[in-house]
Amino acid sequence: MNQENYDRLRDKCKDCKDSCLCEVVRCLVNDCTGPTGPCGCTGPTGPKGATGPTGATGMQGPIGPTGATGATGATGMQGPTGPTGATGATGTTGMQGPTGPTGATGATGATGMQGPTGPTGATGATGATGMQGPTGPTGATGATGATGMQGPTGPTGATGATGATGPSGGSFNATAMVHDESNAIVPVNEAVKPTITNLSNGITYDPTTGEFMVPQTGQYLINWWFNVRSKNTNTECEPVALGIELHQTTPGFNLIAHSSTHNRLSCCDTGTISGNALFAANANDKFRFVNTSQTDFQLVPNDRYSASFSVTRIN
Repeated sequence: MNQENYDRLRDKCKDCKDSCLCEVVRCLVNDCTGPTGPCGCTGPTGPKGATGPTGATGMQGPIGPTGATGATGATGMQGPTGPTGATGATGTTGMQGPTGPTGATGATGATGMQGPTGPTGATGATGATGMQGPTGPTGATGATGATGMQGPTGPTGATGATGATGPSGGSFNATAMVHDESNAIVPVNEAVKPTITNLSNGITYDPTTGEFMVPQTGQYLINWWFNVRSKNTNTECEPVALGIELHQTTPGFNLIAHSSTHNRLSCCDTGTISGNALFAANANDKFRFVNTSQTDFQLVPNDRYSASFSVTRIN
């Protein structure tokens, strides 16, 4: 025991002289040395004390330096390429399969709508007037004959009786004028039926049949024009002339006159059919215009009108 511990224990036992603990202390510090007694038996082992708490983890030490990278080993030599194997034999070509059946023909699509009528072309320039031929020489004036002697005046005869009044003549003002503004299609051998009556004085017109009827026996003058478009729908679209005939329909069927387009027209081409006729008719005879072309045609408004005709009694 060092001096420091000795002094501390002695000071601690100054106030407990009769205490057993003090006696022990004195023995320990050699204040009282008695004879050594026999060794006592070893006392039982005391109970194990509780495990103390785990101390805090100490700080991590510094990371040591990274060691040097070792040298890369040398690449070994490439071994030799083995020989190419033999090409296998080509297999035989398989037989061709049978041709499949032809599919059914699709239905024909609907006919597209007709496009608008193109503008009317400009009127061509009027040709120059030809030169007037020279005037022929004036013939010589013949000599004036001698004036004959006037004979004696005879007596005036008696006035004859007034003759009977003749039958009254027919009216000469029977007229009609009809026109159309539609774009109606007229099939082959069907009547052309203008729809609008401008004038009807004695001559009557039925737009449902296309017929006009004259009121009296006599001679009539008729003029007409129809602006038409070819509706030829055959695959070749062969050009054809479009024609119209004026027929008497009652009491018999008779051809009165015929006219046609000046040129043969391809499908969808437009032309004008015009004409006139002088014909004799009996009272209540009926007449009409008929499409006698090789194809249907369509009336085409030119500015406004697509057809017009007029009839006048002249005798």
